[in-house]
Amino acid sequence: MRRVQARAATTWLAAALGAMEWAEATRALELLNEADPARELGGAELAATLGTLDVRAIAERLDEGDPDDLNRFAAFVVGLGTPAVALCVDVMALAGKARARAATVTALCYLCAEDPELLAPWLLDARWYVVRNVVSVLGHVGGPAVAPLLRSVSRHPEVRVRRQLVQALGSLPAGERTPLLLQQLDTRDPQLLAAVLNVLVREPDPRTARAILACIAAADFETRAEDNQRALFGALGELADDGAVPVLEELLNQGGWFARRSLQRTAAARTLRRIGPPKAMAALEAAVRARSEAVREAALE
Repeated sequence: MRRVQARAATTWLAAALGAMEWAEATRALELLNEADPARELGGAELAATLGTLDVRAIAERLDEGDPDDLNRFAAFVVGLGTPAVALCVDVMALAGKARARAATVTALCYLCAEDPELLAPWLLDARWYVVRNVVSVLGHVGGPAVAPLLRSVSRHPEVRVRRQLVQALGSLPAGERTPLLLQQLDTRDPQLLAAVLNVLVREPDPRTARAILACIAAADFETRAEDNQRALFGALGELADDGAVPVLEELLNQGGWFARRSLQRTAAARTLRRIGPPKAMAALEAAVRARSEAVREAALE
């Protein structure tokens, strides 16, 4: 009898939800919770029934709805439990307005708080904006369980997903966050690079200075845009110690007799100045006496 009652309540609930009739839907949910509170009898059937709903129409109604409608929807799907995760993600993907998406993000945070792995299938979605929104949810959920999920999108081809990833990584401990941030240093996107460096310079770590130094010393560094180059040198100046001096000294003196003035040379000299004595200043003082005019000018400046 409980199984039959759960099936009847599911049918009623789906019809009411499709019509956005909240009083009917709420009453149907109450009956469902009485018959099958743990969704043990009809959880799969509930998920399948929700999958038949016209999600686009629901998303459009939510876009047009007022804050009360959005709050009712979020509370309702949370009351449905795990079977509503797919419906919520689909609505989030189709909603056109930020406030409607925010309501679904809130609902998903509650639905997946205990088991964020429920969201894993949508991290493989071909639609980049779906992946971005799921990453946002994972960032709000936080905790050790989301780390492998966030790691799986660290090399996502869409830069907007990786920008969201940087925000989401704020919910992880520094030990797990830093390696994922360092993976983003090869980006040429100025917004992503600025966001990554902004986090890294607040958390001094020897690995960070070494990784930035490796980027600066790379053969393709000069192919980066000037704002990229300046951002990396600026971050290195905040983090570097005497261990960076040999590489910076080499960059300062690079080219020998044929050295020319360049952003890289000037930035290397300025970074040495920020590191300060004794080794960095000794390198600058030696460069002041260099045969190359470009090297001397950079050191003097």
